[in-house]
Amino acid sequence: MKKAAVIVLICKRVTAYFLCFLLYDVLAMLVFDLMGLAFGFSRGVRAWLILAAAALSGFLLAYGRAHARRIEIVAYSVALEGQGRRIRLALMSDLHIGLFVREDYLRKAVQRVNGLEPDLVAISGDLFDGCLPRDDGELRKIAAAFWKIQAPGGVYAVVGNHDPSASDARFRRFLDEAGIRLLYNEAAELPAFTLIGRAGIVDMKDVRVPLEDMMRQVNPEKPVIVLDHDPQGIREAAACGADLVLCGHTHKGQFFPMTGLTRLANGRDYFYGQGVFGKTHAIICAGTGFFGLPIRIGTDSEVVAVDIR
Repeated sequence: MKKAAVIVLICKRVTAYFLCFLLYDVLAMLVFDLMGLAFGFSRGVRAWLILAAAALSGFLLAYGRAHARRIEIVAYSVALEGQGRRIRLALMSDLHIGLFVREDYLRKAVQRVNGLEPDLVAISGDLFDGCLPRDDGELRKIAAAFWKIQAPGGVYAVVGNHDPSASDARFRRFLDEAGIRLLYNEAAELPAFTLIGRAGIVDMKDVRVPLEDMMRQVNPEKPVIVLDHDPQGIREAAACGADLVLCGHTHKGQFFPMTGLTRLANGRDYFYGQGVFGKTHAIICAGTGFFGLPIRIGTDSEVVAVDIR
């Protein structure tokens, strides 16, 4: 990596860490000021509270950074009609490879996936954080890390709103080298079910084909699993009679206070976890990586194990 690029990278990281610190410092000072108004703290006490706010912010920054890099396993079980045998599917979402999520973190995520011994792996979008690495050597290392995923049924992915366009030649080449099959408004008929991959809802760069049109072309004898990025697509999948929807996008808010704001913006049913909408099951992943501010507070980075029976 060139010296200028390294300097830019360091500046971006320092800025992000400073914003994390500033966020919690401002929140802490706001709480302490309200306490001061309520209890009439002296000037000396207020000075100590300024230091206490800075110390608390520093602690939350350190904790949030360390916690973000710890990948948890979350398990769900789903019973689908017509599915005669048990299948384990590993779901990853929102890795956001880029400024903070690098090759070392990806290797850790792949180890967590392989530890589940999955039959199949699905990635519900946002592999990258805005763009691909400019360095081809770095991109090959990332592809090699994905290639180490051990899943006899293969690895499938859809694009997210932070990914390059599905038509991007370099992105397509990376996916081939990584052993990832991109499902862009298309279906993969697998032995036990049909997996439909969709283009993103909020993307202007890709076209989203109506799910109803895609459902007409699949084998009606098999359960249908929809791989989507945004949980707002669950409504359409339920209306079309899909059996299971796998998605991400929300990050579960990633850190306080965004956790509450994200829940409010998406609605309780389209925020995080497992839900049932008529006959349609849905699972929303909190994200395997993180983006923007490099912290997680009140949420976990996770890989989801879905036991389908």
